[in-house]
Formats: sequence, C-alpha cells, structure tokens
Amino acid sequence: ILHELFVPLPKGTLTVQIEVAAGMTGLREVLAMERALGGGGASPPGASPPGVSPPRAALDHPAHDTPLDALSRARKALWSFRQRHPMRRTAELPPAPEGELTLEEAGCALVPPPRHLRIELPMAPTLVSFSRAALTGGYRLFEVWRLPDRLDPRRGAERRLVDLARRTTRGWADEGALVLTSSPRRVARFGARPQIEDEVSMVAGERRSRVLQRWVVDADGVVFRVSASGPPELPAASYREEVLGALATWRRLDEVGPAPARKRPWWLGG
Repeated sequence: ILHELFVPLPKGTLTVQIEVAAGMTGLREVLAMERALGGGGASPPGASPPGVSPPRAALDHPAHDTPLDALSRARKALWSFRQRHPMRRTAELPPAPEGELTLEEAGCALVPPPRHLRIELPMAPTLVSFSRAALTGGYRLFEVWRLPDRLDPRRGAERRLVDLARRTTRGWADEGALVLTSSPRRVARFGARPQIEDEVSMVAGERRSRVLQRWVVDADGVVFRVSASGPPELPAASYREEVLGALATWRRLDEVGPAPARKRPWWLGG
C-alpha cells in the first residue's frame, strides 16, 4: 500500500512516499461495503445512500481506519512523518501563467487548462508537461507532444494514427505499466486535420490513472498529441474537456510544409 504527500516547490515537486506491506488486502473494502450496503453504522463524508455501492473515496475515508489495516498504517506513518518533520513555506510559488503559452519544444502555442504549472520531466525533447494537484489524491498531468517523425496525412490517416496510438501504448507496457484498457477511435476532424481519440486506463507502479489523448496530423504529416491524465475517479469527460479546451486555442508556430513523398512500391524502386 502506497501513501503519498506532494509538496509543491518553486521548481518541481517534493514527493514523500510511505509504503506499507500487506499480507492480505481488500478486507477494509469488504467491511466498509457491507456497512454501506446494509445501511448500518455512521457513513463517512461522500458516502452513497444505503444500498448503493459507495465510491472509492468513501471506502478510503479515515472513518474506516483500524490498527491492522495497511492503508490506516500508511496514513498514520505519514502523519507521524509530518509531525517529526514540520514544513513551512519559505518562498512564494510562482503564479500560474495565464493566457497563451508558447511551447518552443513542441512547435506550437496554446492556453493550458486552468491551474496547471509547467514541469520538467525526463521525457521526449519535444514533449511539454504541465501538472496540478488533484483533490482525489496524486496529481494530474497535461501534455503536448510534437512527434519527431511524420505520418502520411492522405487516405487512411486516421488508421495510421490509431496504429501510432497503439504502438505508444505498447511502449508503456514494455516499460512496466499495466495497460488495462485502450480504445483508439476515429473522431470528427480538427478543422481539416484528421484526428483520433484514445482513452487509456493503466496502472504504473502503485498508481492507477486514466489518460485521454487526442492525436492530430497536419497537412504536411506532422503529428501532435494533446493529452490529460490523472486519477481514474474523474470521468473521461473531465479530461476530454481539458483537452478540447486547449485544442480550441492551439496554433502551430512553423509553416505547414509540403506533404511527405509517398513511397513507391519496392518493385518500382521505391
């Protein structure tokens, strides 16, 4: 069981992780579910009416803590850590930027979702990441990626984008993530540009997350991916709203060049 404390810093975020080994998991949820469905006992904040399955946040509420429960022990350890190592603010965080931001690495500009601050991650050099805290725990990411390779934007562009999204998801799995679901599909064009949407549910380490991506290919084959991700408790519609809101402000910095030359069949020397 992993419990985390996120401390925002002027540059980056300090993450304190408390990990507790558990010989058996699920007992807390079973007991809390029985109380919720049976209507017995006091209900924690956010609980569902009697007879209705409660949300995850209600099951994890401190009202269900017991001395032997792994989550309870992790929460107690984190509280003890904060007591031994009190924190105080020594500098003001930079204000969140407002309006359009120029993303030189990704070769575009847009207005990111509200309350998202740019962060530096060891990722692709043409990928720009933003983050914000999530009330449900952990953090939320917003990313803009300009792919280094071009894709033929003519007939079958959506199918090629679907293949590209699937290869990317397989790459996450090769890196150790457990991809639960992935459903790339064709959606209405972004202006004149073909685009697809992919909703991914995955587990990386101990953290489960939902990822909503839009893949867009321009007339010259340049591909952009705009994505929002975070806790699975938030519906896909919340992440889709962030992505579509940013895409509505998106503009490319460089000129659209000529489309990539179509390869000739091998028997013609292509």
